[in-house]
Amino acid sequence: MSTPTADIQSLSPSAVVDLWILDCGPIGGSVYRFHAGTNGLGAPVRWQTYDYLPMPIEIDGLEMSSKGTLPRPTVRIANLDGTISALLGPMEDLIGAKVIRKRTLAKYLDASNGVTGGTPDPTAAWPDEAFYIEQKTAETSEVIEWQLVSSLDCQGLKLPRRIIQATVCPWVFKGTECGYAGANATCAHTLTACKTNFGTDADLPFGGFPAAARIR
Repeated sequence: MSTPTADIQSLSPSAVVDLWILDCGPIGGSVYRFHAGTNGLGAPVRWQTYDYLPMPIEIDGLEMSSKGTLPRPTVRIANLDGTISALLGPMEDLIGAKVIRKRTLAKYLDASNGVTGGTPDPTAAWPDEAFYIEQKTAETSEVIEWQLVSSLDCQGLKLPRRIIQATVCPWVFKGTECGYAGANATCAHTLTACKTNFGTDADLPFGGFPAAARIR
């Protein structure tokens, strides 16, 4: 991946585009992709073959301290039509969800965006910045605010995010983590059932912790 620093230093740089991924996979949810809708990009944009929907997003506190402390930014997302509020209840205010910030230039977006003078390049970007949602700090009908914590500074997060169970698999049968696509309609969520579905010698997606049963 090439960092487009030289482009920014040119006399007529292309607009910087901030893209956001809300990855609820760590808490059993889906992945959502947004962009802030700034820099004249009011419609969905495509980057690295993924679509990012316009959603007003604001973040502050990304600056690194001279004392070397890791940033603990605050992110605010517009709660249009209650879209974000609808995610909060089933997933405990999204605590533990992963937030990824991607940055590139408008000219490097995929060709389907039709950027004038664009030279699509999926590798031209600044390094991703990853954070986890530590706590919800505000919620109104207009905006929801969270405190984020760096992926390198997980103090305050509840770990593990799921209960250690030796004999029970917590994955949703045929869900993303399970991945089973066979003919069986149900699963007992045990290691034996997992072997029956995938094969005794297969690389099993069993979500339990069999070794925990042997810890005394």
